[in-house]
Amino acid sequence: MNKLIPGIFNYCDRWCEKCDYRDRCRLYQTETERNIQHILNDEDPNDPEIVARDIKESLEDTLAMLEAQMEIEGVSKEDLEDFEDEDSKYFIDDFDDEQGEVTESGQIVRTPHPLSLLADDFFKNVMAYFDKKKPSFYQNSEDDEPVNDPIYEELKILMWYSPQIAVKTRMCAGSKAKIEDVKDKDEIEFETEMMNVNSRIAFTGLEKCLTSLQKIYNVEIDFQDDVLSLLALIKKMKVDFAAEFPAVHTFKRPYFD
Repeated sequence: MNKLIPGIFNYCDRWCEKCDYRDRCRLYQTETERNIQHILNDEDPNDPEIVARDIKESLEDTLAMLEAQMEIEGVSKEDLEDFEDEDSKYFIDDFDDEQGEVTESGQIVRTPHPLSLLADDFFKNVMAYFDKKKPSFYQNSEDDEPVNDPIYEELKILMWYSPQIAVKTRMCAGSKAKIEDVKDKDEIEFETEMMNVNSRIAFTGLEKCLTSLQKIYNVEIDFQDDVLSLLALIKKMKVDFAAEFPAVHTFKRPYFD
């Protein structure tokens, strides 16, 4: 049996079916075992109660691993509580990418990061394009996946990465804002690592989406304007993303880059 690689899932794009390391990933192993149990128990994994239970079990597993690691590192729960009390405001805003500007009256006006807006637009436009193509994909039944359809195959890539890019972009912007605000060296180092990992995942997704869109454009007949708009948007995102997070060109994820 292959030895598990600790924490490898922190660096991936979560597309397990395409990953060469899934058999050495604890997260994939856990989720596979959970799915098998759902089948054996005749459970619907999308049922809200089942989803809530799965999340609860995942959190319990994570806490157990954290406590074990804390014991190895000699960190007590009291140390962790002191850290949380000191920096509690940041634990609330880990996904907060909004930028604050102070008006003349002293009121703080918060606006989303421009890159987050672009990423959200890209995701929405990908979904809109898919909705236009959907009738041609599922002419007989939505239960039958299209076979040997080049546009459908590339759209699967877009559908996978576009929401992930939106989430990761928001996380990167939030980390960058926190880095500029905090003083603790350890926290700056941690947030920088998180920002670099997430920005690399997002940027790699952008590159894959760009390749897929170029392939789609070469065979698309009915909705070329939609594809051109997506191409223009993603090219702008790549330029702006690299300018905002330059480490995307140099940071290397273990096993994946």
